[in-house]
Amino acid sequence: AYIFNKIMSYLILQDFKKQIQVDNLNQVIGNDTNVLNTAALTAIEEAASYLKQKYAIDSEFTGTTAYNPLVPYNAADRVYLDAVAYNPNIQYPALSLVLQYGNVYINLAGISVPEAFTLSHWVFLGVQYTLFYVSTPQPAFNLQNYYSVGDQVFYKNNVYTCQIASAYQSHYSYIQYPSTSDVPPPNIFPDDKINGEKYWGTGTPFTAPAGTLYSSPVNNYAPGYNSVTQAVYIATADNIVTVSLPGLIGRSIIQIIKEIKPLLFPQYTWDAGAGVLTLLNTSLANGESLFILNTDTPLTPTVTAWVQGDNRSQQMLTCIIDITLYHLHSRISPRNVPDLRIKRYQDAVNWLTMAMKGSITANLIPLQPKAGGRIRWGSQPKNVNVY
Repeated sequence: AYIFNKIMSYLILQDFKKQIQVDNLNQVIGNDTNVLNTAALTAIEEAASYLKQKYAIDSEFTGTTAYNPLVPYNAADRVYLDAVAYNPNIQYPALSLVLQYGNVYINLAGISVPEAFTLSHWVFLGVQYTLFYVSTPQPAFNLQNYYSVGDQVFYKNNVYTCQIASAYQSHYSYIQYPSTSDVPPPNIFPDDKINGEKYWGTGTPFTAPAGTLYSSPVNNYAPGYNSVTQAVYIATADNIVTVSLPGLIGRSIIQIIKEIKPLLFPQYTWDAGAGVLTLLNTSLANGESLFILNTDTPLTPTVTAWVQGDNRSQQMLTCIIDITLYHLHSRISPRNVPDLRIKRYQDAVNWLTMAMKGSITANLIPLQPKAGGRIRWGSQPKNVNVY
C-alpha cells in the first residue's frame, strides 16, 4: 500500500489527491517520496522566481507539518493531523497521538497498562489529514495604513501597540515632493532600529501554547489539564436532552461522547454553576451512555488561536501541484508528457506571469514597502486646483 509520509515543505502528499489518483502518482514517482520532494521544491523555486519581486513569498511558502501537542506554534504556522496507528500492546505517555478509525485521538492522562483501544480514554482531535493554522492575534501591520494611538498590529510574531499616530500628509506638504516615489509612508516599521520602539513600543511575543489545538466544533478538546476525570451518565428514558450532573458542579467539561454506532461527539452547552448539561444536536434514548470528560481547571481562551482550514493560497497551491506533476512526468519520458500535464503547466505559468505583471491580483501578501518594478516609477504629485 502507498504510505502517506509527509513532505517537509509547502506541500503534503495528501494535496496531490486533488489532481491525480494515488495509484497513478505512485507509479510516476516509483514509490520514492524523495523524487516527489525534489520536484515539489523545484516547482516552488520556479513559482518564486516569477513573484519574489512583487510578493512576500516567504510568507506563502511555509512548511506544512504534522501536529505535535508538545510544541508551541507561531502565528500562521500550519499543521495537519496524523499519527501512528494505535497499538494495544504498548504504553502511552500523556499527550500521545494515535490513529484509530481514520481519526486522530489524543490521550490527556496516559495509558500505563497496555489495553485494547478504549474510546473513553482518548479525546477526538479530528479526521486524519485535517489542516489547522494559527491565526494572528491582531491585524497584520501595513506600512500604508493609518493608525491611531492604542491600535494594535501583528508584525514578525510580535504584537505592537501604536504609540504615535501615523503621519498624515496634507495636500500642501504632499505637493512639495518632486515625485510621488519620494513621499514617505505614513508609518515606521515596528522593528526599525532607530524609531521603531518610539512609535510602536517593544512588542509582545505571540505563540499558541503547546497542546492548545482544538477541533471543530469547539468544546471537543482541551489542552492537557490536571485532575481529568470521566463521568458516565446512562439515560433512563427516551429523548433526553438535558442532563443533571450535580457531581460536576464547578468543573469544566472537555469532551462528551455519546456511545452509539457510529460514535457521536455532540455539541452542547454546560452550566457549571447548576451542573446542567444540554445537548444541542442530539438526544439520548433509554439505556444509551454519555461519557463526560471533565477537569477542575477552567478552560482558557487560547482556543481562538487555532483555525481549522488551509491558510495557503489555493490558486498558488494548484499551480505548484501542476508544475510538480509536469516535472515528474518529464522525468519519465521528456518527449511523451501527457497533454493534460502540458496544458496545466502552461496554465500555471500563464497565471504566474499575469500575477507578476499585475494583470491579476494574487491572494498573496505584497512586499512592504512597494518593490519589484522593473523601472523607477513616480510622477509629480497631483495638484488639487481651485478656481
